[in-house]
Amino acid sequence: LSPELRARLAAGHDAALQPAREWVLPVLAGAGSLRSTANDLLTLLAAFLDPDSPLAPAMAAMLATRRPGPNLQQALGWWVIPMGPGDAGIVTHGGATFGYAATVAFDPATRVGVVVLSNGVQDDGGLAWHLLRPAFPYATSAARQARAERREISVDARLLDGYVGRYQPAGGDAITIERQGDGLLLRSPSAPQGVWLRAESERVFFIREADLQATFETDGAGRAIALVIRFAGTDTRAPRVGGS
Repeated sequence: LSPELRARLAAGHDAALQPAREWVLPVLAGAGSLRSTANDLLTLLAAFLDPDSPLAPAMAAMLATRRPGPNLQQALGWWVIPMGPGDAGIVTHGGATFGYAATVAFDPATRVGVVVLSNGVQDDGGLAWHLLRPAFPYATSAARQARAERREISVDARLLDGYVGRYQPAGGDAITIERQGDGLLLRSPSAPQGVWLRAESERVFFIREADLQATFETDGAGRAIALVIRFAGTDTRAPRVGGS
């Protein structure tokens, strides 16, 4: 950033509203070091929603190229997410670094677009999706606090060992559960670095980073036979396809 632009940069804050250090990624800057404004991103959305834009054919090709995922379709640079039965879906993308979050979303049917930028938490609580689909639950600060205060319990190591393996949702990428020390790590193509699963009960786990819950279905011997991921109010079942 130029000195003039840097003077306008909003300061990032962590979940406790304390100053957060700005991330500067020297490699793969497009994955976390782009700076923008709400107005600039609205200009991008306006171009996607304008059928007469000279970029319209390229933008249509981005959305026409699809790969199935759990409860969504992956387009080129976008997710297409239905928000309920019979819903054609919204087109969205978002991400976060420590202290900042951004979500861009639009509805191709109504040609309405939304940009939400945050410098106070690492997610926007689903506000962008809520603005396009009011029935989608918005995570208020109280809901975030409740998530942060979810009680984690200790689980017998033998139970954890029974959950290790590979799980395959229909039409989506595989999820791998690994044993790391006294806990479990969930890895997927969207979270290759892994996220820690925290036990709420012997079979129900959660993560601190998002409103996501993982429940293991087990057989009579306590060995997992499937994993059910609850995210954005939707359950995705992934049968187990491999062991440790």
